[in-house]
Amino acid sequence: MTCAQIRKVLPLYSVDGLRAGAARAVAAHLAGCPACAAELAALTRATAVVTRLPAPEPPADLWPAVAAALDAPRPLWRPVWRPVLAGALTLLLLTGGAVAGLRQPVLPAAPASVVTSAYAVQYHLARINDRLADRAALGLLVMEGK
Repeated sequence: MTCAQIRKVLPLYSVDGLRAGAARAVAAHLAGCPACAAELAALTRATAVVTRLPAPEPPADLWPAVAAALDAPRPLWRPVWRPVLAGALTLLLLTGGAVAGLRQPVLPAAPASVVTSAYAVQYHLARINDRLADRAALGLLVMEGK
């Protein structure tokens, strides 16, 4: 694995967020790369500093404001025009989209490399919120290096 690939997954590695196989691959690289090992040390120090910071306290009036909003009386009926307007707007947009779609010329398909790159970007953005995607992400990174 290259240093660039390791640096992409190093934040997860620093907080034990990688699966065992991916963690072993990163550890093997770190054993022979002082630059990446220094990057890991910096991440570890930064994590230690952040964890020592005090947790922010919520405002004292937060819960009373929430409780008041929950206890506020709600109208028993909703104005009828809102759902009707929403339905009409949806129908208008769908009809306009269908008509516009029929008038557009057919474009050639994008090259596979463009589609693959777009998929990789979307995947990397999605894996930020998915800690289980690290094995697949590491596989993508290895494939990019070949």
